Amino acid sequence: MMKVLILLLAIVHCNVWATESYTDRKIMLLHSYHDGYPWTRDITKGVKDKLLGTGVELKIFYMDTKRRRLEQEKQAAAVKAKIAIDTFAPDVLISADDDASKYVIMPFYKNTDLPVIFCGVNMDASAYGFTEKETQRSIVPNITGMIEVHPTDYLIKHLQRYAKGNRIGSLSFDAISERKSVRHAEQTLGRPFDKVYRHTDYEDWKKSFLKLQHEVDMLFLYNPYGLKGFNLADATQFVDENISIPIGTTLPARMPFSVFGLVQLGSEQGKWATSTALRILDGESPADIPVTRNKGGKLMINIRLVNKLQLKVDLKLLKTAEIVK
Repeated sequence: MMKVLILLLAIVHCNVWATESYTDRKIMLLHSYHDGYPWTRDITKGVKDKLLGTGVELKIFYMDTKRRRLEQEKQAAAVKAKIAIDTFAPDVLISADDDASKYVIMPFYKNTDLPVIFCGVNMDASAYGFTEKETQRSIVPNITGMIEVHPTDYLIKHLQRYAKGNRIGSLSFDAISERKSVRHAEQTLGRPFDKVYRHTDYEDWKKSFLKLQHEVDMLFLYNPYGLKGFNLADATQFVDENISIPIGTTLPARMPFSVFGLVQLGSEQGKWATSTALRILDGESPADIPVTRNKGGKLMINIRLVNKLQLKVDLKLLKTAEIVK
């Protein structure tokens, strides 16, 4: 009986050690955007899922730069972020999206002793001096990360099947990430968009949406969530009432306003960044972990808008896609 008890205690001890082996370690997650923003929420979920049971202490800071649009507001948010990071003194810093890289990591933590893992940086990390331009290979000893790439070429193929012509437009919030995404899409297309509209105000966004229904044959829809006065329910109804061309997007949160989505997942970014952080806590150097790109994704179809446009979507495609209503 005593031997059995000792064995059980040993098993319990091993399980506790295995699941809480980082109880004295700290990770900070620095978000460019605000709590509740869909992409931010998905990255956070990925981080928390991977940390479950590890014993790591996690602290999250939100810069809220989708809603803080002025340069001085972003600079002020960066100063507050630095104070929070230095006070918490994490063993590893995870940085999400472009503004955190531009305003915090690049000026304060590049080439320091603090290991940094970026994620959600659109298309190119060389703008912040993290990587080589052509290869995207890391050139900073304490920094590695996952670049966010959009499956633009596949999305174009889906849109072209249902468009009446070849004119392509884009509509977005005016911010760093969206501007980079538009440039990447144009590089993939091999030509500029026929019409490009960027806004910071929701009412202006709606006016451009109406114009685009007549100016182009298909539309790339980028992020509307940072727009001043944006309302999800109103935007969904507005698009329902005024859509006349196929619309595509690359994020699940935009599917209420899009017909087709070939979407990348924030949770993939968060899980990879956290797995990498644990590798660093185990003794690996960021310099030995190559910068990578997101690989996951899925096809989404908004059946409500498909019916609104009276599109004849292939049955096989519908069976493979996630259907949004």
